[in-house]
Amino acid sequence: MSDEKTEVQELKDEISALKDTVKEQSDLLATAIAEQEDREKEANAEAEKKAKEKKATPTPIRLDLTETVSRDVKGIRDIMVMPSAMLNDAEKEIRDFADNAYITATLLRTSPQNLKMWQGFKASNTALRKAMDTATATEGAEWIPTTLSTNLVEKYRLEARVPGLFTEIQMPRNPFKLPTNLADMTFYLIPESTSDEPSKTPSTALTTGDLTLTAKKLRARSIWSEELDEESIIPLLPAVKNNIAKSAALAVEDAILNGDTTATHMDSDVTDTKDHRKIWKGLRKLALANSWSADLGTFDKDTTRGLLTKMAKYGITPSDLAWITGPTCYNKLRGLAELLTVDKYGPAAVILTGEVGRYYGSPVIISEKTRQTLNATGYYDGSTVDNTELTVVNRRGFIIGNRGNWRLTVDFDNDVDQYVLNVRFKKDFIPIYAIATEPIVATGFNVAI
Repeated sequence: MSDEKTEVQELKDEISALKDTVKEQSDLLATAIAEQEDREKEANAEAEKKAKEKKATPTPIRLDLTETVSRDVKGIRDIMVMPSAMLNDAEKEIRDFADNAYITATLLRTSPQNLKMWQGFKASNTALRKAMDTATATEGAEWIPTTLSTNLVEKYRLEARVPGLFTEIQMPRNPFKLPTNLADMTFYLIPESTSDEPSKTPSTALTTGDLTLTAKKLRARSIWSEELDEESIIPLLPAVKNNIAKSAALAVEDAILNGDTTATHMDSDVTDTKDHRKIWKGLRKLALANSWSADLGTFDKDTTRGLLTKMAKYGITPSDLAWITGPTCYNKLRGLAELLTVDKYGPAAVILTGEVGRYYGSPVIISEKTRQTLNATGYYDGSTVDNTELTVVNRRGFIIGNRGNWRLTVDFDNDVDQYVLNVRFKKDFIPIYAIATEPIVATGFNVAI
């Protein structure tokens, strides 16, 4: 009997212990559920807070152009400053249209969004319409073009064969000083140190200096009829843009080749103080004034190679050099026996290709701005006008500075009832080295026409 009571008691104790365990596990589960609910409440509250903040703060517009612009952009101005290589087809279409709208609106002295073409393009272009509809900051104002895109500058560079030879930099201010280091460091052989106080390596006194770029303004004016309207402008827009780019490129090229800032220009026919050839000293002036020149009355491989000899160390590396010539001198190069036949010049012979792509390993650039009416000493005097020149330049020896964007403005001339379109930009062109002692350019004169 006693044993039975003992077994019953043990069973009751086990049941009681089991109840305690179940209660403990139940309490733990209830606590875990409560904590999870708290975490969910906190997460929901945080999500609601972020949603409100996102709604209150406009995010950059993403054009989805499947249809699509490939990155976040805040407006057309972002697209306008990007080079073509960074744009996809949708962005290029918007950029090109924006240039057209900007030019048209400038000519008509109105805002781009007032143009029929603007409304039509917005309605037909999915990417632009989506961007305009979702722009909240200023009701799409950031999508209204206010300047020309880099596309016009790229067109200019394609036309600018001579300016394209040289490095161009953007000037953050005007004038802009560019620091230079004009002397090389000297390296010494240093033996292994065998004492507590080894001898010091001799130091090099670096000769430092600076270049000052002072951008000057070039401007062109074009006359348009008072009867000008949007419908008459649109067919002309491609020609207008190409004409602006080509005309600007030729003006800069002309100044690089024939510029002179002295009071009396080296060429007697340049007398107008506003002539673009008075903006800076060009290659011909710098070469002739510093005697980095040679008489090419006898035109052959030896006399032309003499220009490279004149340039000393600056005429050694073909990849650093370029030959600049006009039509007459170029044809003389094509007639040189050393370039003419296959046995002399191989598959690049003029007899096969019809062209001289390189001369002494350097590219040959034909410029219509190379003067064909010079005298026997390399200047224009209005009397002897039957000579031209050949120039070779070290491309690393010069730099072009650009200041600001291209600008278009329109004035109205009440006297003649005409619109006047003004296009202007600022540039400078300077030698990097002291031209008086460093022959970074050489010119051959007395090349008979």
